[in-house]
Amino acid sequence: MELWDAYNIKEEPISGVTLVRGEKVPDGLFHLVSEIIVRHADGEYLLMQRDPAKHFGGMWEASAGGSVIQGEDALTGAKRELFEETGIKAERLKDLGRVVMPGHRTIYAEFLCETDLPKDSIVLQKGETAAYRWVTKDELMNMKTTELVTSRIQNFIDELRFAKPGQNGQGGNMTDYRLISEQVRALAEESRDPIPVMANVSALLYESMADVNWAGFYLVKGEYLLLGPFQGKVACVKINKGRGVCGTAWKEDRTQLVPDVHLFPGHIACDSASRSEIVVPIHAGGEVIGVLDIDSPLPARFTEADKAGLTQLVETIEHIIG
Repeated sequence: MELWDAYNIKEEPISGVTLVRGEKVPDGLFHLVSEIIVRHADGEYLLMQRDPAKHFGGMWEASAGGSVIQGEDALTGAKRELFEETGIKAERLKDLGRVVMPGHRTIYAEFLCETDLPKDSIVLQKGETAAYRWVTKDELMNMKTTELVTSRIQNFIDELRFAKPGQNGQGGNMTDYRLISEQVRALAEESRDPIPVMANVSALLYESMADVNWAGFYLVKGEYLLLGPFQGKVACVKINKGRGVCGTAWKEDRTQLVPDVHLFPGHIACDSASRSEIVVPIHAGGEVIGVLDIDSPLPARFTEADKAGLTQLVETIEHIIG
């Protein structure tokens, strides 16, 4: 019997609660899974093939990983899983961030292992892995989603696509927009009403994105935007069309990517701590019906990769609320 610790959505352990593998995780609780991407010193990535008897048997993963057992933290669990599935003993792992899947009641802790070990020293785990191979960044980026197991891995590849020369995909603000879209679609199966959909999107973004102090929506109400579902400090209730970043996004029907809000004409300082902002218009029936607004206390927090990912997320919202 495999036992797990229980966590809340912020990855804080819940005292006195034990989860059992194979049993349903209660509402509001999560179990923790660690995943480790392995990159060799020469830049190639390790792919592990799942045992044919396992779920998704025969498919490849650009990671090792599994559930964090009771008494471990994410890093300890990651080191154990990495050794069990590959034979690699790692003293240090780079923390890439977290992916929360409310529908699965799972928090995925993502790590990067950089190694210079001989490539033929990988040891397979019986019943878990059937084969391994090393691939270049380009080979990994060009693999089909039908060859790789999870969208979390595919998102890491997307980050490599967006990386500037010399970054090598090591950006510290990696956000899995594709996975967030999947979560939103799953949560919307219960209700496609715009308010709960936007409320869940706000919560997912606020919990998933690093260095963000506000995430939410403003909805068109006549000639002004009215505050909708959000996460963060109290906010301005009404914003006139064409005023500030949100009002401008509505008026111009164009995403606003603002590296320094203090330099934006007519900026509305709902929170004086905010330094950068991104606002994406939302449509229905060919008209703007609202905007998605995200603020950060850091200047130039948002990138073109964020813009692309959030645009896709908004398209998902538009499809759901119809």
